[in-house]
Amino acid sequence: MKTINGNSILGNGDLTVTGTGVSDGDKGDITVSGSGTVWTIDNNAVTNAKINDVDWSKVTGEPTTLSGYGISDTKTNFNTACSDGNFLFVGDIIGLTDGDKGDITVSSSGTVWNIDAATVGITELSATGTANNTTFLRGDNTWATPTAANPEGWTTIVKSANQDVTNSAAFVNDTEFQFSVVAGGKYMIEMNVVWSANDGNADYGCRLSISTGNMNGYGFAIASDQTTTRQLTNGTSSGTIVLNTASTSLDFLQSLTVTYCFSASANATVRWQVANGIAGAGRTSRTGKGSIMKYKRLD
Repeated sequence: MKTINGNSILGNGDLTVTGTGVSDGDKGDITVSGSGTVWTIDNNAVTNAKINDVDWSKVTGEPTTLSGYGISDTKTNFNTACSDGNFLFVGDIIGLTDGDKGDITVSSSGTVWNIDAATVGITELSATGTANNTTFLRGDNTWATPTAANPEGWTTIVKSANQDVTNSAAFVNDTEFQFSVVAGGKYMIEMNVVWSANDGNADYGCRLSISTGNMNGYGFAIASDQTTTRQLTNGTSSGTIVLNTASTSLDFLQSLTVTYCFSASANATVRWQVANGIAGAGRTSRTGKGSIMKYKRLD
């Protein structure tokens, strides 16, 4: 061998070698330039697999917003991404200031939210039943007709409105004078009924009845239109009480007093029922507002 890169290796002097043997150009992840003297990493060449664990303190240019990390901070996306679990808010809610917000008053830099007085009305409640001037809201979240109990153990039902029965030969249940009994239970009923009718030429009927089983007992009824006392017998009903009226006006009021003791043969509902006897056109009887049914269990 006498020459290297075109230079003679014979004789005195220095041997100069130029070049690296690497030509300029894209080598994959690296681009070589400057006759092999500059090696540059291509953009997007360093992937997650090629990065070693790096401490956050070594990272520069961290994003300052959620969008900088590629996260949308809209409410819709937040609700979708965080549909489960609980949220812990640290610091203040952005844009929320103390003060009255309508039904809610915010205080203590947004950490205390109080419902304003007289804010929750009937429309905000989930109670069942009908809310009106004759019902009240019970502890079981139900609108109900008022009842009362006294130290003697009576439960009292006061009729909240007139109830008319027109042209009905069949017995019709009173909408309010009803209560539940259990098989074998012993009960006592007292009633003070205000009633009226619009036809004085025929009889009207009323009675206590049980929805199933028998009412085993006896009692009596006294009506202001009669001079005699009626005995109430046992059976599926306590027997029909016949009422007469000399008036043709529903505003002509009469009274009826009922006392009855019985034992129930089955779980059932006891009802007060009214009928018009042999119904005629326009025949109406009325159980008046303010009538009272009292009942109590004896055993």
